[in-house]
Amino acid sequence: MRRCLVCGASLEGRRRQTRTCSDVCRAEASRLRRLLASGGPVDGFSCVADRLDYLVGLRAAVRFPEPSGGELGLSHAQQR
Repeated sequence: MRRCLVCGASLEGRRRQTRTCSDVCRAEASRLRRLLASGGPVDGFSCVADRLDYLVGLRAAVRFPEPSGGELGLSHAQQR
């Protein structure tokens, strides 16, 4: 079974030449290719490892968002 180059989602039912499952994955694949080809910074990231660390951090933030309010109903920014 063919899989998306970026996220691993199934590409079943899509055209044979399709390599990514969505526009988001296509943009990310392009960014990673440019990082590998250039050897220099791309979109503020100097290497693939930096980009992957950033993506892992984003994913964790989506799964485990910071609390939006404390006992007094204050937003996170107001609590600091």
